[in-house]
Amino acid sequence: MVRRNENIELEDLSISADRPLPAPDANNYEFERTSLLQIAAARLGKEPFPSVTIANIASDANVPEKIVRSHFLDMHEVGSAVLDHERSSMRNVQQRVSKMRINPLDQLAAAFQIVGENLSKDIVVRAGVRIAAESRDYFPERRLDPFKTWEDFVNSQLSRACDLGLIRVDVELSEITWIIVAAGIGSKEFFTISNTWHTAPDRLESTLRNIIALISPSEAGMPGAVRENR
Repeated sequence: MVRRNENIELEDLSISADRPLPAPDANNYEFERTSLLQIAAARLGKEPFPSVTIANIASDANVPEKIVRSHFLDMHEVGSAVLDHERSSMRNVQQRVSKMRINPLDQLAAAFQIVGENLSKDIVVRAGVRIAAESRDYFPERRLDPFKTWEDFVNSQLSRACDLGLIRVDVELSEITWIIVAAGIGSKEFFTISNTWHTAPDRLESTLRNIIALISPSEAGMPGAVRENR
């Protein structure tokens, strides 16, 4: 069974590592796999991917290595599972905000806030973000480019907002897109260094709204207009 190892902090786990976990079988396989993935993510969120081993995960889970390998043959499979979870989470964010009946800039702020919630509560998402940023060379079969992924999404939202006259005529979309994405990624690095993940939802949303305020038409009447990227 998987138990907590006191040498590693497992905050925010939705499945407690103190809870007895039976060996894999038809009824418990997915439950055990999820628990092991979360335990692996607790370490991967704090250490570089190349330094983590199956033996580390087994030790943290207090189980034999063969139990871990019954779910993940090697660290590449562990990393792939973490990345799949993170990708699914981020896609869900974009799908959720696309259904909100609010303007594109408010949708963008909502997306940042939801991403912050995911980072604050889900250690597998945190680990996936770190792997995608630092260890993409270990997953050549994947096109891991977090900046480009969010750059495309942010630019799409800003373009829609521009069409609605919500952005000043003198704003270059390509430049403000870069600033927004860089601010988000920089904030993530700050949360990592300071271990202040609980502040992520409010900080990410407020950062985005402060940027929006700078590019929106003023109350004095600065017109909004469509402006093509150069």
